Amino acid sequence: EKWPHSISIAPIHGPLAQAGALPNVQADISTPTDNDTTPCAIVDVFVCPHNGCNFKTNKRNGYLVHIGRKHHPLPSNSSLESSSDRPYSTDNSPNTSKERLYKCHMCSVVKRRGNELSKHLVRDHHLARPSGHVRFTYTISDDGHYRLQLTRLDTVRVAAQLLGETVVSKLLVETRNQQLSICE
Repeated sequence: EKWPHSISIAPIHGPLAQAGALPNVQADISTPTDNDTTPCAIVDVFVCPHNGCNFKTNKRNGYLVHIGRKHHPLPSNSSLESSSDRPYSTDNSPNTSKERLYKCHMCSVVKRRGNELSKHLVRDHHLARPSGHVRFTYTISDDGHYRLQLTRLDTVRVAAQLLGETVVSKLLVETRNQQLSICE
């Protein structure tokens, strides 16, 4: 298959390029001068095939990251004919995708990375990171997505020492019931 955005095809490197998965374009990165005796350096340039996108890189991994982040939409609430046509399922079945998504426990926002969900939680819900911790912690929920860990075990131990086991146990049960009602 010929890539419509290719200038010319570079020598094939690796199994992905051999299979035609990556667009390789040769580019001359040096401009020779009259008294220059060194040969021109040729590098592989990966060009994004999507219309209106000017992304170019000479790193295969950078190209793959760009395609994954910029051109694969997150789940939407619009219904499509088949869930197999979508990269991520929006139904209640467990997430079988290789990439786990980070879901907000307070609203319907879905993010690809934990730090993006952390920014959302601080900015939009005015949550603060747990006292004594530098970041939020996420755990995989029953639906296969990461969600904010609302109870830190090290905090439970300290609270039990301060408040007593029965008070902490009662609080943990109430917190678990709140989590279940939010997720439903």
